[in-house]
Amino acid sequence: MRLFIYFFILLIIPVLTNADPKYNDSCLYQFESEDYGETRQRLTVVKNHKIGNFIINFYGTPIWNDMYPHSEGCDSDDGKILIYDKESQKPLYHKSDIGFNFEIFTKDNKIEKYTNIFSRSNEMDFIIKHGYMANCGGCYSVLFFKTDQEFRYLGELFYDPGKYGGTAHYKEYDVNKQKIQEYKK
Repeated sequence: MRLFIYFFILLIIPVLTNADPKYNDSCLYQFESEDYGETRQRLTVVKNHKIGNFIINFYGTPIWNDMYPHSEGCDSDDGKILIYDKESQKPLYHKSDIGFNFEIFTKDNKIEKYTNIFSRSNEMDFIIKHGYMANCGGCYSVLFFKTDQEFRYLGELFYDPGKYGGTAHYKEYDVNKQKIQEYKK
């Protein structure tokens, strides 16, 4: 019986390592625009949230893309945020980054932590906080949004804990990613 089990394991290993052999392990950006190209199917994790009429999707890959051959992503930016209007299906906000651990906060004590820092905090209705899959020692971003009357992205706070030198501080950026000011902790 053991011999049969060992034989079965030896037969199954090539199948597991080449799960989809009819497609190359390449990314779509490697193809010329006039060529038809298909790649292996890759896993994507999606979380959905709803605030009023707005649908918020967080996309990410379960394994970060630089871990070849176990990679699930082709983009250098594996984390994505997409916000769209449910009725019109119109995209309202999109961000691609090396983000993960997405969280949404509405009117509660989590938002109050940033009201003294962010210059347009009196306009915000909800925030999205996410970390980074990078060696930054605990940095994160906080994105600010307004939903009254019309949907608007207000700006971002980037937190640098100063773990690798320097002091902990926040940098505030406007809608156009221009730095507004810096807050020392």
